Amino acid sequence: MPPKVKTDREAILKASFEVAKCEGISAITAQSVSKVLKTSVAPIFRVFQTVEELRVATVEKIDQFHTEYIKNYPTTSSEFLTYGIAYIQFAKEYPRLFETIMLPCPTDIGERMTGSLAFAVNSASTLSGLDFESSKSFFLNMWIYTHGIAGLVYKGSLVLSEDDVQALLKTAYDAFFENCKQR
Repeated sequence: MPPKVKTDREAILKASFEVAKCEGISAITAQSVSKVLKTSVAPIFRVFQTVEELRVATVEKIDQFHTEYIKNYPTTSSEFLTYGIAYIQFAKEYPRLFETIMLPCPTDIGERMTGSLAFAVNSASTLSGLDFESSKSFFLNMWIYTHGIAGLVYKGSLVLSEDDVQALLKTAYDAFFENCKQR
């Protein structure tokens, strides 16, 4: 009877995720993951053909983690603002993972993000009463502003409390919304 496999796909991905969280996606090697697993590299290559295949699967796991983080973030005064606050907090709390989700997408994640954009614009339109084009403009302005703050926080160039983030986003939200209403 062959020996029982102790290191399955999920355990390997969990170890790879930990490497990415601490050191970044480029630090994922068979050796770095096997070190976390406390095994040889052999179990990794039983599951994944290449390290690149492991990295792609890890990026997908990071994308799922990011989505869950945003979804489960405690809601503030507005779900729309909560999304922005959660996005910025994610960049602050998990800079290496944030860095990874900002890299060019090697899989269909880009297509899923485009679908998420349409959903977000439709949601903004429904919640705000703005027409689709105004909602799209409003959402893109908020997204660019939020992403800019997240990028500064991620790099350590800007240190903000959650209250500061909420105040900045609320101010931008009100200004962008008012601008879009006047169109």
